[in-house]
Amino acid sequence: MRLFFGVKISLDLGELVWREIKESPIYNSPWRWIPHRNYHLTLKFLGETDEEILGDLKEAATRVASQMGSPFRIRLEDFGAFPSLSRPRVVFYSIKEGSGKISDLADRLNREMEPLGFESERRPYHAHLTLARIKRKLAPSVIEKLKRIPSLPEKANQRVDSIILFRSRLSPSGAAYERIHNSPL
Repeated sequence: MRLFFGVKISLDLGELVWREIKESPIYNSPWRWIPHRNYHLTLKFLGETDEEILGDLKEAATRVASQMGSPFRIRLEDFGAFPSLSRPRVVFYSIKEGSGKISDLADRLNREMEPLGFESERRPYHAHLTLARIKRKLAPSVIEKLKRIPSLPEKANQRVDSIILFRSRLSPSGAAYERIHNSPL
């Protein structure tokens, strides 16, 4: 099973982000946008995982969720890209409000997964909502449009109240995500 831990983006927030993209100068871009029904924040990617350890994964997520205490809010804000807007491979909106809490969740999950045989993430966690993956070099005119995408309005926020263990199924039409387990904060 191909698995990851994440936070589901609410339907309202997903629709707000999608409206902003559709109104932007890059909506008709040379890449495929991730459908807003698939929006999530990845906390820890596990990859191909043996079904025999599902119980351990669920217990670990429940421990992390209980350590975090109460739910909290996040807010999406700035448009960005990895590795940069000049050479984008992934475009996203970054998390501003709540980014410390999301990073804390990711770090705790990372530590909980090590004894289960999952390699620790070496790069610092960067809280973001992936919008698209870009597989080829872009024309300078498209790069300039990317650099002019405005930040999201203040209402681009939601409550985070659980960690979800997702199963990812890949197909030519894109990924489909199935909720395997929910660990409430």
